[in-house]
Parts: sequence; C-alpha cells; structure tokens
Amino acid sequence: MRLFWFVLCTGLFIYYFADRAVKLDSFTVEAIMNNFYHFFAGFITPMALYYLKIDQKFRWFVALFISILLWDEIYDLLRGVKDTTLLTIFFNSYLIIWGSISGLVLSKKYVGTDG
Repeated sequence: MRLFWFVLCTGLFIYYFADRAVKLDSFTVEAIMNNFYHFFAGFITPMALYYLKIDQKFRWFVALFISILLWDEIYDLLRGVKDTTLLTIFFNSYLIIWGSISGLVLSKKYVGTDG
C-alpha cells in the first residue's frame, strides 16, 4: 500500500508542475471533471485487464488508451469547450498513464501476484 501512496503522491506532484507548465485553468468544474475522467479511465482499465486475465493485455491497454483519449478530444471539440493542442493531448495522456500505473500497483496488491 505504501507503493500506491508513493505513486499517487508523486503523480500529484508532477501533475501540479505539468499543469503550471501547460498553463491550463485546472480549477474549474469542467477541467476537474475532465481530469478525473482521464485519471479514473486509466485507473480502471489495467485493473480490469489484470483481474480478467485477458491475453495480450498491453495491446488491449494501448487500444483502450488511444480510444479514450480520442473520444474525449473529439467530444470536447464537438461541444466547443476547448481548442485541442499537442500540449493538452500530452497532459491528458499523462493523466491516463498516471492513473494506469496507480491502478496497476493497486491491482497487484489486492488481486494477486500472478499475471
């Protein structure tokens, strides 16, 4: 459990400085919900893949990662919420990857040690 908290706190630290570097307005309700969505989409995906013991997990994770990111960016563009830039795509990718590492660490702890 210590490793999970370490990953979570380190991710929050990097998140703060990445947010300041990208200069996004992350403290609006829309931005907070969008960031939580990316984090928990990444958090749940590897836990489900690990628990279900799906073969070729990495390929499934990459496909889900790309589909989640593209779906969200297309949805934001259709609503006219923001302009999609390369920096926001990298920032959203960071949130998904941070969530997936956290989910994988937690799933290794509670689901079991065999892959």
